[in-house]
Amino acid sequence: MVVAMRSPGDAALLDIWEQGQARGPVARTKLLLGAALPELDDAERAALAVSAADIALLRLRGAIFGGRLPAETTCPACAEVLEFELDAAALIHGIAKREPDAPGGECDFREPAIGDLEAIAGIADPDAAMHRLASLCRRAPDASPNGAEIERIDALYGQTAIRLRLDCAACGNTWHEVFDVAAYLWQEVARRAGALLDEIHILAAAYGWSEAQILALSETRRTAYLQRCGA
Repeated sequence: MVVAMRSPGDAALLDIWEQGQARGPVARTKLLLGAALPELDDAERAALAVSAADIALLRLRGAIFGGRLPAETTCPACAEVLEFELDAAALIHGIAKREPDAPGGECDFREPAIGDLEAIAGIADPDAAMHRLASLCRRAPDASPNGAEIERIDALYGQTAIRLRLDCAACGNTWHEVFDVAAYLWQEVARRAGALLDEIHILAAAYGWSEAQILALSETRRTAYLQRCGA
C-alpha cells in the first residue's frame, strides 16, 4: 500500500526557503528531501540514490502543488518558446522501471547518491569531479578508477537523469533536455514563499497580526481577509 505524502504547511515551506537561500543546489535538494522524507535522518537521506531522491521529490511536488508540472523551454534552433506540461506520475513510472544499478556485465559501480553529489559539489573542474564521483561509487573503493571506468560512471550517472525529447512545431527541430526535479521544485517553493511573504506583509500592515497568526489562518480565510484589503 502506498501512503499518500503529506504536504508541509506554509510555515514549513517558508523555513525551507529561508534555510536554502545561501546554499547550493545539492544542499537545497537535501532540504527538500527533509520535507519529503521526514522519517529519515540526514545520513539516510544522503545515502539515497539520485533516482530514488527524484521519485521522493516528485511525490512531494504532487502533495504541495499537484501532479501536473507546467514547464517551458526555448528551441535552440529558432529561439521559439515551447510551453508544455509534464505528469508527475508518468515521470515516477519512468524512473522506477529503469535499472541503472542492475548487477552483471561491467556494472562495477553503484548508482550515485545524494551524498556523492554533495561530496563533489565544490570541485570546479569537471574531470576532477567525475574522477572523484567514480572513486566514491566504485564497488571496489580500494583501487583508483581508470579512464574507462570513469567513462562508465559518467554513463551510469547519465542514466539516472530524466531526459525529455522536445519537438519544435515552429521549425521542426528535435532535441533532448535534462529535467532537474530538485531545481524545478525549488523554483516553485521560492515563488510560493514570495507570495506568502506578500500576503503576510499586507495582513500584518492592515491588522497588526504576527506572521505566526497569519500563517495559522486557513487559505480560505486568509484569502477573504486579503480581498477586504483590496489585494
